[in-house]
Amino acid sequence: MVGKVREFNTRGPKWLADRVMRGALKFKEFAKAGCPVEKGDLRESIGNPMKEGIFDVSPKGLSIKVGTTIFYAGIVEEGIHTAYVIRAKERGVLAWVDKAGNVHFAHKVRHPATKGKFFMKKAAAETRQFLQKLPPGGIA
Repeated sequence: MVGKVREFNTRGPKWLADRVMRGALKFKEFAKAGCPVEKGDLRESIGNPMKEGIFDVSPKGLSIKVGTTIFYAGIVEEGIHTAYVIRAKERGVLAWVDKAGNVHFAHKVRHPATKGKFFMKKAAAETRQFLQKLPPGGIA
């Protein structure tokens, strides 16, 4: 699954392209601030092409894509709506270490449904509010 991407599109003069860039940078800031962190890989990837992220600017600066391609980004954003079973394949056993450092083994585990964090959606709403507070026209 491709990760979540937000795109900002506009057509117009240079001041508008500047505003789009400010909005994209602010979105990146809001998304990173709201991103849940376990190891930090997802947060670091947002808008960072060097770490599986996306920050593409069109030639005229009127279209900018900000996001990530980390495979689990969509799961963190939107959640998993139904529980599912994970079964061992190769050696017939699953193994993992919990946060306390205990090692566990099983032939199968039941993974619960998870709620989405919607950090990208929240970042988009925060960015919209930020842009609405800017003065109109080319004065920013």
